[in-house]
Amino acid sequence: MSKIAIITPDKPKSSELKSLLDYFTKLIKPHFSIEIIYSGAVKAKTDSERNIEIALKKEAENFDKKIKANDKVILLTEVGKLFSTTELLSSFNSWVDTNQRVVFILGSAYGIHNSLLNSNNTRLSLSKLTFTHEMALVIFCEQLYRLTTLRTGKRYHY
Repeated sequence: MSKIAIITPDKPKSSELKSLLDYFTKLIKPHFSIEIIYSGAVKAKTDSERNIEIALKKEAENFDKKIKANDKVILLTEVGKLFSTTELLSSFNSWVDTNQRVVFILGSAYGIHNSLLNSNNTRLSLSKLTFTHEMALVIFCEQLYRLTTLRTGKRYHY
């Protein structure tokens, strides 16, 4: 069974979002081994660019500790490629049809550090809209569920 991991700094704080996250991961589990890994949120001391850079760098270090050498890493970022769900299916299938663990990294409210963005990792955008990182996590899990249904031959809407 293919393994999917989502690494993000922090758990959703709202019980409603946590419930939705649990719901979608439950729907995905019959098809993929899925794990949500919380790497630890890092707060900037102030909103200065320097302090945000320090926080982003520490978050990137936390992400790196959770990534294994053979992982296929996909960054969820506003500067990533936009796909429709059906367009994304081909890439998704190629990622999960390998022996690699597929790791999606979802940054914090500050985004993702340039050390990760400038790497060879695949970049994926959920939307041109801005979401809280907690909402983005839930929305992405819903899309993973949709990709799973399409992959197994079910209709996209039902």
